[in-house]
Amino acid sequence: MLFLAVEMASVPSYVMVGFLKGKRLSSEAALKYVVYGAGAAGVMLYGTSLVAGMLGTGQLHLVAEKLGELLSGEGGVGTAMSTAAVRTIVLGVMMMLVGLAFKLSLVPFHFWCPDAFEGAPAEVGGFLSVASKAAAFALLIRVVHQLTGFGDLAVPLAIGLGVIAVVSSTFGNLAAYFQTNVKRMLAYSTIAHAGYMLTGVAAMLVALEDGNKILAADCIEGVLFYLSVYLFMNFGAFAIVALIRNRTYSEEIADYRGLKSECPWLCVMMAVCLFSLVGLPPLGGFVAKFFVLAPVWEAASIHWSMGALVGFALLNTVFSLFYYLKVPVAMFIADRPEDARSARTGSTETVFVLLLTVPILLLGMSPLIGKLSLAAERVAHDTITVPAADQAGASTSPEK
Repeated sequence: MLFLAVEMASVPSYVMVGFLKGKRLSSEAALKYVVYGAGAAGVMLYGTSLVAGMLGTGQLHLVAEKLGELLSGEGGVGTAMSTAAVRTIVLGVMMMLVGLAFKLSLVPFHFWCPDAFEGAPAEVGGFLSVASKAAAFALLIRVVHQLTGFGDLAVPLAIGLGVIAVVSSTFGNLAAYFQTNVKRMLAYSTIAHAGYMLTGVAAMLVALEDGNKILAADCIEGVLFYLSVYLFMNFGAFAIVALIRNRTYSEEIADYRGLKSECPWLCVMMAVCLFSLVGLPPLGGFVAKFFVLAPVWEAASIHWSMGALVGFALLNTVFSLFYYLKVPVAMFIADRPEDARSARTGSTETVFVLLLTVPILLLGMSPLIGKLSLAAERVAHDTITVPAADQAGASTSPEK
C-alpha cells in the first residue's frame, strides 16, 4: 500500500509537467521525469518485495518487530548483520528509502528536479515543490519511525540521513547560485529546503533511540510547521513568476530588471517570499527554521552529530541569501530596458498573490504561530504516541 500510495500520487504529476503542449522543453522535462520516476519506482518496488518476501509481511510495524528480533538475537547486531537474511532485508529497506528520496529530490536522487521545474508551468512547479514533498515527508517519517525497532541501527540511520541532509542543502544552494532562470533557481532551492527538513527527521531517530518521545514529537512538529509555512513561501514565489511570465514571456532573472516601476507591489511581495525562504526575521521562514533546528540542537546532547547538522544548516542559510538576493536586486536596483515588454498586472492578480504573502508575515509575528504550532504538535504526538500526561507537560512548558 505504501508503494501504491507513492505511485498514485506521482502519476498525475507526470502529466502536469508535460502540460504545455507543443513546447519541446515541457515534453522533454516530462519524459525525463517519467523515466527517472519509473526507475525509482522499480527500485522501491523491488525493495518492498525483498522485505515482504524475507519476513512474510508488508506491515511496517511487523517488519520492524521481526527485524528487531533478528538483530537482538544471540551475538548482537554485528553477528546478525553477518547473516544473508538480515543483509537482504536491510538492503530492501534501503531501496524503499531510495524511492522516497527521489520524491523528495534529495541528493543524489535530485537530477529530475531542475529540468522538470524548468519545463513545467510555474504553477505546476509550485505544486510539485510543496504537495509532493509534504506527502513524501509524511511517508518518510512513518517509515523511519517504524524502523526504530531495528535497535542499534537507529543512530547509524540517523547519521546517514543527516549526511544526505547536509549534502542536499549544500549542493542545492551552490547550484542555485549559478542559475539565471528563476524557476531553475527555485528548483535547486527546493533541494536545499528538503535537506533542512530532513535534519528534523534525523534528530527524531536519535531522540527515539534515547527514549525521549517528547523530543521526537518536537522534531516532527518542526517539520510539519516548516512545511506549512513553506507552502505559502513557495506558492507565492511561483505565482509571481507565473504572472510575470504571462506578461513578459520570460522567466530569466535578467528580464526582471526594473520591474519596480511597473508592478511595485508584486516586487515587494516577491521580496517577502524570497527573504522568508532565506529565513530572515520577522518573516514566517525564520520561525519555521527555528522550529526545525531547535529540537535538532537539543538532540545534540544525545549525539554530537546533531549539533553539526545545525551548524551546516546555519551556514547554508547564510549562503542562500546571496542567490535569493539576485531577484530583488534586479527588480529594485537595475533599470528597466526600454525595449522590455510591459509586466503590469491587474488588481485581481495582485490581490491573489497578496493572499499568499500575508500569511508569511502573520506567521512570523503574530499569535497564529501558537495556533499552527499547536496543530502540528497534536499531529506529531499522535504519530509518536506520546502518553497523555507527557503531552500535558510538554504543552504547558515555557518552551511552548
